[in-house]
Amino acid sequence: MRRFASWVLVLSGCAPMAAEVGSDPPLDSGSTLVDGTSRPADASDAGGGGRCEPLSPLRLYYWNLRTAASSTDINYIVKVENATGAALAMSSLEVRYYFTNELPPAAEIEVFYTDTCCSNKKTDFSDGILTSLRAWPAKPNADTYLTMAFAPALGLLAAGDFVQVEVGFHDVGYARSLTQTNDYSYAATAGGTQSQWNDCPGPQCESKFTSCALTVQKDGVPVWGTPP
Repeated sequence: MRRFASWVLVLSGCAPMAAEVGSDPPLDSGSTLVDGTSRPADASDAGGGGRCEPLSPLRLYYWNLRTAASSTDINYIVKVENATGAALAMSSLEVRYYFTNELPPAAEIEVFYTDTCCSNKKTDFSDGILTSLRAWPAKPNADTYLTMAFAPALGLLAAGDFVQVEVGFHDVGYARSLTQTNDYSYAATAGGTQSQWNDCPGPQCESKFTSCALTVQKDGVPVWGTPP
């Protein structure tokens, strides 16, 4: 099933795709197969960053599937690891990707793949991923962020587990290309292979998959990363 929603101020939509852990995702011309700060005093959107270090209780990993400077879509996978030592409500989490939006309001967000690993395995809950585009105070590399949150029905993320989501943003029919080099959260170096990505989280996870330019909020409080 595919669901799309066009946006005026906020855009949302979900759609599963036949991507699976253990196999490389679909490629286009923009893809490759190469290869701490304290908590802020307030939780305002522009108020600062969260932690971004190996011992953070909530950790984000980012795999860029479209590493070219120009691409017909922004397409990436994130993992959020629960290292708090206790189960937490997935609905308490929100991930933000910051970029310069060059597409008209009919542009689409898709959720291609979802799962959790590993003690309490869940799969195929794309319809429970809540996505939207929101304005950000204009900066040289961002005027918008794509937010990804979780419906309450998804329940708990067990201690030590991670949730994985693949997201895409593109024009209708992939009609226009986007310049990614003016996107704050874009990292050309965060490409890689499926096997490399499967090492995250873990001691073999390569540092290129750890990004402080995407943020994680927990109950509205920044806990990972630094916004523009």
